[in-house]
Amino acid sequence: MDWRRKVIHIDEQNIDLKKDIFGYRIVHPVKDKEGNWNISNLLFGGWRNLFIIIIILLFLLAISYSYYHDTTECRKIVERDSAIIQEENQQLPRISYSSGGENKNQT
Repeated sequence: MDWRRKVIHIDEQNIDLKKDIFGYRIVHPVKDKEGNWNISNLLFGGWRNLFIIIIILLFLLAISYSYYHDTTECRKIVERDSAIIQEENQQLPRISYSSGGENKNQT
């Protein structure tokens, strides 16, 4: 057994501990004493990590929904304003320019 790992017995249960830079923490083994697979420990590292993953995913979903909502609102505003600008441009008087630098006073 590694010097950073310890097993303690509390109420006839084995609790695996591992030392890291913050001290000892509980290790959630993938298999229990009988050899059965613990799927939540295999996938998420325990129920606490599953809860943290769910919180992070909900946060990312809220951010993506907010971004989508804001961009659709901005698109609606830009389309509305561009339609108003095009309508106003059609009402402006047209100015015609002569081509070249022709001078009519030359003889």
